[in-house]
Amino acid sequence: LEGEAWRRLRAAGVEDPARVLGALAWLGLGIGGGLSSPLSGNLSVIDAFSALLEEKLKYAPGEVDMVAMRHDIIVAHGGKGGEEEHHHHHTSTLLVYGNERDSAMAMTVGKTAAVATDLVLQGELQKAKILGVLAPTLPQIYLPMLDRLAEEGLAFDEQCQVVVPERKDQQKDEGQEDVFLE
Repeated sequence: LEGEAWRRLRAAGVEDPARVLGALAWLGLGIGGGLSSPLSGNLSVIDAFSALLEEKLKYAPGEVDMVAMRHDIIVAHGGKGGEEEHHHHHTSTLLVYGNERDSAMAMTVGKTAAVATDLVLQGELQKAKILGVLAPTLPQIYLPMLDRLAEEGLAFDEQCQVVVPERKDQQKDEGQEDVFLE
């Protein structure tokens, strides 16, 4: 059976079948194994797998999760008609740790959904003539959301640095432009 599993994983493009088989064995789903503790009730496959993951992946006492997000954007302006080209490197960073009561994932996802729901329930979006289901890409949506999330302790650290683009005669590989921070 293990040889067949190895062959199928290789055929599916898995580079390291031993790693996958080891993970399945750790979950109690190894070749010829089955579940290490039988699940009671009439569960679907997804419910049984969810219960298994819930048991195997639960936090140890004192252990917490972390959400880390970082966005890097380089904006270029100028450079036309003899004008000097200027670049700005914008970074936006969020780092949130869970605690004994709430996971970082629950705090970041749950508070964001709660703030959006509150904006709808308070009629803020209707006042701005925003109707329907939309992504939060309009300032009338994201600005009040970001303000309220900051009040809840969820705020990105925003930074901006001026950068100097590498001159064309200094580039090592044709077609690639590097940017250096001042």
